Amino acid sequence: MPALFREASRRQNYRLRLFPFIQELINRLVMKGTLIGVITGKDRLRTIEIFDLLGLGTFVNALVTPDEPPEAKPSPEGVWWLCGELGVSVTECVLVGDSASDL
Repeated sequence: MPALFREASRRQNYRLRLFPFIQELINRLVMKGTLIGVITGKDRLRTIEIFDLLGLGTFVNALVTPDEPPEAKPSPEGVWWLCGELGVSVTECVLVGDSASDL
């Protein structure tokens, strides 16, 4: 079933769009030296395909997917793992989520 879902999802990638001003926001953050890490429930390959499609791939410094070692969301393990990958402490981070489980 997961393989069928992933393939059906890929066929819809052409519909993906960034919210207005997101690209500008990311550009500004990167210009200021901000490191960007992403935690997602999508598999790594599909996530990278989406980043590339949206032109975001070069802006992401670290990525956590279910394919990685940290425990899956909503566990905080992924956040701690990202901090280690980025070389920053948790107190130096801002977490932006799109669901209640991200809190």
